[in-house]
Amino acid sequence: MNEIDPIQLINDLPREITSTIFNYYEGATKYRIFKTLEDYKNLACYLSLVVLPDGTLASGSDDYTIKIWDVKTGKRIKTLCGHTSWIRSLAVLSDGSLVSGSDDYTIKIWDVKTGKRIKTLNGHTRCIRSLVVLPDGTLASGSHDNTIKI
Repeated sequence: MNEIDPIQLINDLPREITSTIFNYYEGATKYRIFKTLEDYKNLACYLSLVVLPDGTLASGSDDYTIKIWDVKTGKRIKTLCGHTSWIRSLAVLSDGSLVSGSDDYTIKIWDVKTGKRIKTLNGHTRCIRSLVVLPDGTLASGSHDNTIKI
């Protein structure tokens, strides 16, 4: 099997290939491409990924949408709309809800099954760059406003 430099590979990918899933093998230094998820209708740049409890993959992008992917088939299942700027961070709450943080200064909580927005959280005054669910289930967010909100 040929060695693949994942950084060079990503840099060489054409714009229409939007997200690639890598499998680890032989430690953390060698990778192989497992599957490439493509969406030729939308040439979005994917900025964040998270695995959902049912094994699907959610991606946040610069087209202001979240896409839900079937990893086995590589097909897009649905698209969630509601942000008004880039989606840079995703997390999953303990109840399976999806959380997204955006350059529109908001955090949105989604019911993935229905595709409906459950709630919008406000409070940051700049772009949300990171989300994490703490061990007790609490959501924490980091922003360009130099704050972490819990």
